[in-house]
Amino acid sequence: MSSLAAIEELLRDFQTIRLVSAVGLVILIYDHLLSLPDEVRFIWSAKFTSSKVLFLGMRYIVPVVMIVHTSSQGYLRFTSLTCCKAWYTTGITVGWLMLAINDWLVLLRLWILWDRNRIFIICTFLMFLASIIAVFVLTILDFIEMIPNMSFAVITCTIDTSFHKLRLLWLPGIIFQSVMVLGMVSRVIMRPHIIKTLLRDGYLYFLLLFAINLINATLVLTARPSLMLVTVFLTWCCTTTVTCRMILRLRRSSYLDSNKDSADDDTYENIPRPSTTQVELAWLRQQSRDPTPTPTLIHSTFL
Repeated sequence: MSSLAAIEELLRDFQTIRLVSAVGLVILIYDHLLSLPDEVRFIWSAKFTSSKVLFLGMRYIVPVVMIVHTSSQGYLRFTSLTCCKAWYTTGITVGWLMLAINDWLVLLRLWILWDRNRIFIICTFLMFLASIIAVFVLTILDFIEMIPNMSFAVITCTIDTSFHKLRLLWLPGIIFQSVMVLGMVSRVIMRPHIIKTLLRDGYLYFLLLFAINLINATLVLTARPSLMLVTVFLTWCCTTTVTCRMILRLRRSSYLDSNKDSADDDTYENIPRPSTTQVELAWLRQQSRDPTPTPTLIHSTFL
């Protein structure tokens, strides 16, 4: 009876992880559709830079990986243990790379906030490298222990989540993001007048991003093994969504500032400027058109 109860608990936890992951995928795709007009307007027309490539890579690779992952837990079935090992190895590697890109894009914005201070750039860049190397080493150690113990069942691929190193995989990122939060807070303390600019440019998204990852790391460290990954894929989707929102908000603010410089103050103040959400919902529902005159796209350096 105890073994039957354990199997029932495992299946229930598997169902919970599957549903929570599906929720993350829905949030990711829905927000992608909402913010697509801003992406077309402010990102596609920007100069071709490495930051633009990284942004678009994160923007489109994460949904593809999440669709395959969610499908593999539902209707799509892998055919062998080899497929399971190949998919999980690829998925974890891609997830690690996407989270690294996420931290890098946020770090670029933090450097601008610090007026590209050389000492600050060197220190934070070294911390970023240390975080990436630590995650890479932990990932390799996890592969060595986890992949040989992976099994293939009728339902799906299963992995042993009892390894302690797998729980530590999120700690380097949390430590590095804590440093970035301290950097932003200290900048605000040094220059209190920039608070309005930070609020306008969407830097609250950065604090939300840190809160999401902190909650996920706490759950990973404290949950029982079968529920350890319950929020991992949801957090990945939310992290991607929040980062994309922050970048698009910054690009929109940059465009409005450029528009203001090229127009009279009275003219600029009289231009109706709906919120990003209003523009997106109007586009998605096709109920109204953006009242803002169609602008000439800015060909400025991305980020």
